[in-house]
Amino acid sequence: MKRYLLLFCTAGLLYVSLSSSSNGPSGTPAGVQTAKNGCGGSGCHGGTFTPTNSTIDIIEDGQTAAVTDGKYKPNATYMLGATVFAPSAQKFGYILLATDAAGNQAGTLTNPLSLPQVKITTKGQFTVAEQPSPLSPVGGGLAIPGIDWKAPAAGKGAVTFYIAVNAVNGNGSADAGDQYVLLSKTYQEGNPVSIENISREIEVVAYPNPANNLLNIDIQNSTSNKYHYSIYSMNGVLAAQGHLGNNVNTIDVSALASGLHFISITNGIEQKVITFNKL
Repeated sequence: MKRYLLLFCTAGLLYVSLSSSSNGPSGTPAGVQTAKNGCGGSGCHGGTFTPTNSTIDIIEDGQTAAVTDGKYKPNATYMLGATVFAPSAQKFGYILLATDAAGNQAGTLTNPLSLPQVKITTKGQFTVAEQPSPLSPVGGGLAIPGIDWKAPAAGKGAVTFYIAVNAVNGNGSADAGDQYVLLSKTYQEGNPVSIENISREIEVVAYPNPANNLLNIDIQNSTSNKYHYSIYSMNGVLAAQGHLGNNVNTIDVSALASGLHFISITNGIEQKVITFNKL
């Protein structure tokens, strides 16, 4: 909930509005091209518009302000937000993605808060965020909190976020009363989290150990309410990942192979690695 409120405080009406369909999210990989280049074929939504205000920001986990130096930290987790206002719009749609300089997927978009304004889906090689159905404006804009972005590993280079926003008249047809806008923002690769920053470890207790179906993770001595976990087999293969809050969390490990596993837990500043046995 703290992160939910932060998004509103940081981006005003945080809304990432994009979509290639007035009836809901884009249904084909062509939606990715819409996010970067706009709509150029049948079913397009009128012409472009100039928003009265627009921003694209990332906020690192554990921080209270948006990144201002134009750089991201490899492997860190961020909250992603954008603001666009179109007072005359009756409905909004959106599609959002992150790419590297070569046009490939950069990092991972997730929606751990499972909010109804956000749908994470696959379009060809990309994982994108989009609306599950047409969204109504609030105060001349649209608020979509809770999109998380896990930055890629070191060496990926510059990352650009692309957002295509539909501001439509809501009549169910793609006509001259509908408009769209394209937004993008590039962040350069910065320095990874330093050893000094991760040397302070949180306290983590995993039980039962060995575990059969469910593994409880109790995060203690925590300075954050949001952590990312990764489970690896003994040969270093990533087996599962997701998000954790502080205190007690439960992870379904029933699909894991039997044997010893490593679980890494971090918020980008604090880190802990422990082992557990899967029965």
